[in-house]
Amino acid sequence: MSAQADNIDLGPLYEPAPVGFHFETMGWPILFSTLGILIIVTLLKVGIKYYKNAYRRQAIQLINTIENRFQTKQEASCINDMMVVLKQVSLTTYARNEVADLSGVAWLEFLESKSKGTSFLKYDKVLSQALYQNKIEQPEEVKQLFASSKKWINHHT
Repeated sequence: MSAQADNIDLGPLYEPAPVGFHFETMGWPILFSTLGILIIVTLLKVGIKYYKNAYRRQAIQLINTIENRFQTKQEASCINDMMVVLKQVSLTTYARNEVADLSGVAWLEFLESKSKGTSFLKYDKVLSQALYQNKIEQPEEVKQLFASSKKWINHHT
């Protein structure tokens, strides 16, 4: 049987023609156009969001400056300055008639209602002492108040 298998001539092997690959089909331009449009739309959305949040970045810079001043001088006026920045941010974001006349506990409740996880009412005593008596008895709570303010600026809705 092996002698017979050696004598069988199968002929040359036939290979298929190579499959052509080119970008002339209609699907490729559609795919690349769609991807290009998606990239442009995504970049525009990111740019618009960055532009819209410029006031947040500026407010955080102001709060950081005020906090550094407080750490060096322990001035009660720093708390007033921080509250002014919070009022400016809220006036930028919300309607003037909703925000402008708020003060005291109503102002602190408003701040808490617009951002989850921030607490201002528990610092009511510290705020009152700093704003009305011009003294600070608990500087560690003031530091927490600065942290709450930054968190509120970053996360208010």
